Amino acid sequence: MSIKTPPVFKEAVLRRSVSGQFGTLEQMEGIAVFLASSASDFMTGQNIVLDGGHTVHPM
Repeated sequence: MSIKTPPVFKEAVLRRSVSGQFGTLEQMEGIAVFLASSASDFMTGQNIVLDGGHTVHPM
């Protein structure tokens, strides 16, 4: 999302989101730290979805 995203589009996205909110940079920090750490050294080929449940809701 950007500042120029139309409000009607933002509202539609929020209605489809299970969490009912937009993600923040702070909510992305944990996975970024994990992926940058040695804790993720053995992890390969994964898709990590951070979307507040957006993909769970059917279109």
